Amino acid sequence: MSQTATTYRVSLTRPSRSKCPNAWAKIEGADGWLADQTILPHGTEIILGGSIRRATRIEQYRAAATIDEAGSWPAWAGTGRLTIEAV
Repeated sequence: MSQTATTYRVSLTRPSRSKCPNAWAKIEGADGWLADQTILPHGTEIILGGSIRRATRIEQYRAAATIDEAGSWPAWAGTGRLTIEAV
């Protein structure tokens, strides 16, 4: 009996440049940035980061996400979005 590995389409809705001019995403431990839409295998860990402008300060943002289920979540401290779909 063969098993097929689950893959996911990961879509990033990056924040506006006025909110986070340097929003980035990458696969943990890899060189290079992720595109706004990428196909990744189950269990891949990605890191999201950037400098988020608030009314009175700039926050340094960095968060990890494991690609292991379909759904949609706020990203970049609520200024962007991470959407995962099984393919």
